[in-house]
Amino acid sequence: MQSTLLKRLLWPFVEVRRGERLKTGLMALYFFLVIALVYILKPVRNALFLDELGAANLRYVYMAEGFFLFGIVWTYVRLSRRMSKRLLQSSVLIFFIACLLLFWGFFKLHVPLLSALFYIWVSSFSITMTTQFWTLANDLYHPGEAKRLFGLIISTGSLGGITGGFLAGQTGHWFNTEALLLIAAGVLMLCLIMLQGLWRTIPATMSAGEEPGKKEDASTEPKSGRKLLLSSSYLLWLAGLVMMAKIGSTVVDNHFSQAVELFIHGKEARTAFFGHFSASLNTVSFLMQFLLTGYALRQWGLGPSLLLLPAGLTACALGSLIHPALGMAVAFKITDGGFSYSIQQAAKEVLYLPLSSAARHRVKPIIDMLGFRAAKSLGGLYIFAATTFFGLPTGKLEWLVLGLMPLWLLGVWRIRTGYIRMLKKQVMGGSDAAYVPAATSDALSFIYREKDIERLKPYLEDRSVQARKLAAMACLILLRHGGQYELARSEMERLTGAQTEEKPEGAARDIRDIENQILTARGEGAALDPELAKDWTQRLEKILNDAGRPFDERKRVVELLELAGGKEAIRLLPGALAGCGDHGLRLVMAAALKRLHRIHPEQMLERAVLKAEILREAGLGIKLAGAVLLHEQKRSAGTTADPLNVFLRALKDESLERLFFMLEALYPQEIMDIVHARMAGRTAQDPARMRAVELLSQVLEPAIFKTLQPVLEDSVLVPEDAAALIRDLTSSTDAWFRLAGSVLQPEPPAIS
Repeated sequence: MQSTLLKRLLWPFVEVRRGERLKTGLMALYFFLVIALVYILKPVRNALFLDELGAANLRYVYMAEGFFLFGIVWTYVRLSRRMSKRLLQSSVLIFFIACLLLFWGFFKLHVPLLSALFYIWVSSFSITMTTQFWTLANDLYHPGEAKRLFGLIISTGSLGGITGGFLAGQTGHWFNTEALLLIAAGVLMLCLIMLQGLWRTIPATMSAGEEPGKKEDASTEPKSGRKLLLSSSYLLWLAGLVMMAKIGSTVVDNHFSQAVELFIHGKEARTAFFGHFSASLNTVSFLMQFLLTGYALRQWGLGPSLLLLPAGLTACALGSLIHPALGMAVAFKITDGGFSYSIQQAAKEVLYLPLSSAARHRVKPIIDMLGFRAAKSLGGLYIFAATTFFGLPTGKLEWLVLGLMPLWLLGVWRIRTGYIRMLKKQVMGGSDAAYVPAATSDALSFIYREKDIERLKPYLEDRSVQARKLAAMACLILLRHGGQYELARSEMERLTGAQTEEKPEGAARDIRDIENQILTARGEGAALDPELAKDWTQRLEKILNDAGRPFDERKRVVELLELAGGKEAIRLLPGALAGCGDHGLRLVMAAALKRLHRIHPEQMLERAVLKAEILREAGLGIKLAGAVLLHEQKRSAGTTADPLNVFLRALKDESLERLFFMLEALYPQEIMDIVHARMAGRTAQDPARMRAVELLSQVLEPAIFKTLQPVLEDSVLVPEDAAALIRDLTSSTDAWFRLAGSVLQPEPPAIS
């Protein structure tokens, strides 16, 4: 009970689902160790360099860092074209372990200028390790997973930074400076072991269908990273966003340092201030990573999440210009650091996911390593040019941040548009054929032919939702009536609306007359008389909205409305949908509306009514998913031979069909068709379905997608009040829902 309560409390922030726990736990621990290593080695680097060469010589290693990093990136990209990804990443870790051991030995021998080389090496080590980690994360996670889990993973990096800094701070108490190199080598060994475990999880989740550990054929080898980058506007804008964020961060850092110099006096006071500020920044970053990152990406979407950093910097820049003070400078710096290391970092990594794994391995080092380093230099040049050539006072650097905003906002808009385009291309590029439900116009016929459960079993796995639903229903009713076929058949006919009973002749005659007139007009090729069509529509509408009419009559009315076509039918169907309590008939109406809107796209739909119906359908989907979970919780071994499980899942799948028919009437039909095809018949863990859901999240309004998300991602929790759910089903106006509720109450007999 307590674990369930804790899960519900943490679910909005830490939504780790079944099947994701192992890889997410390993990735979180891996990132913890990577960042801990960085915070162990940077103090060692600084201490060794200052002890041998002094701060006056730092400018020379700053210049050398860029050239050394260029060589590292060039080598890494070249190796990525010749080695499998698994071998490359493992080899890099082994190389770094060897380097640390060599540095430890040479420091013991007091080799001259070694601290300078180590300083440069640590800079490249830090950026290579983090880039390689995120390249692996991009292979392991699909967009929907990344939005939920990257915030959690990033937050463990903050804890790693705290741990690494603590270990480095114990130098002199527990061990000497050089001994930290051996500790770092040992931590890298742990990373190497975890990497092998992580690669074992990749075949089931890796994007682009690439096999891990398999060297690519030279004949199909992709372009070089540089050519890929220059030939893609999407990648250029991605690189631009990364660089603009770093340029902005460089300006903010300079502004912050000036504020500290102006308002805090004395070396000890400044040291204490920087220490307290660093602790505060790490705390804010951790809280944003753990609590806000996943929530923002899932609930607000990628575009709004990418706008949070520039929006925050704009607000702080304006505030600092209006009221320059140390507090504003602190807020400026915390806003930059907090968003940069949380939402901005996770959103940037999501932007890489539509790329193939091979392309990511080519361009990611160039953007994240070289581009990041170049942006830092460009930030310095930006400040230098503004203050030297344009006379900007050094105390007004906030204007430089504001000057970045037009291009930054344009970049966010362009990258989001490109992201949707790339996702659409990726989803359409799936090799698997689209799911097309089988025709079920005579679905009842097999029930009349097959009079025992054993012969009905094969239909429980039919591709058609309708066939599965009817077969499962037949099994359940036969079991309820102890195998007495005639009693079962009578109940089945009543449920399906096929029962032959005396029906008032007026409505049936109206339907026949209107059908004959429409078919006559169509056969003669004549246009339908508008006044006559309006009269037909009014008469048909009356029959359609009469809940007492048999299902087959009302279904035929929908077919006639579709046959007549025109704006009257499109006007009538949304309202009829809203007033209908028979969900089987709602499926017929939604499908007809979708087809009519495709033929007459110029006709205006009642969008508000349809959106309300979409939200209503999402609620039904959640209810049916809860019923499935409730049944599976009761039965420890639900199988395909369990008719109740099949029946409930068929109702849930039918609800998804209704949902997409309505979505296709309101939103771009090409995208909705693609997404529906990739979702139907697939589990929530299927990569094709995950990519389709991510594409849908970029098309729907955030409020609509948020409501649909539990249904689309199959993330509904077991209902807390099972009795209330069963009451809702048994009191439904839909006969199928009532049947589901009635068979959920008692334990249904199992099929031997």
